[in-house]
Amino acid sequence: MKNYTVMFKRYPRSRKNIIVKTKAQSISEAKSIVACAFVAAKILFNSQPNLVAIFEEV
Repeated sequence: MKNYTVMFKRYPRSRKNIIVKTKAQSISEAKSIVACAFVAAKILFNSQPNLVAIFEEV
């Protein structure tokens, strides 16, 4: 299991971010978790959030 951190920006110029930390076995599994996190961020922010980055923690 590897640790992944996913970061979304609320608006292009906003400083408010949402960070999702997860454990996954592969990058493809992490991407599916990111898809769920993206939907959650969309609901939380009530807008279209921008995916900033996916980090693999080593």
